[in-house]
Amino acid sequence: LTRSPFGAFLDLAAAPLYNTLGLGWGNSLLVFVTLSFMPVPWLFYRYGEALRARFAVDKYM
Repeated sequence: LTRSPFGAFLDLAAAPLYNTLGLGWGNSLLVFVTLSFMPVPWLFYRYGEALRARFAVDKYM
């Protein structure tokens, strides 16, 4: 749900990012952001059942 808009707006932010930080730090920033989101699928796998039980949407429909 958020991947497509993020990918669309990343193109708009790329030029100012690289103009400000340069190629080295601009790429490093993108790598750091990517690395920070890497545990998210594992966290959903590990704690997904508890999250689904806690924030159940079906009980409101």
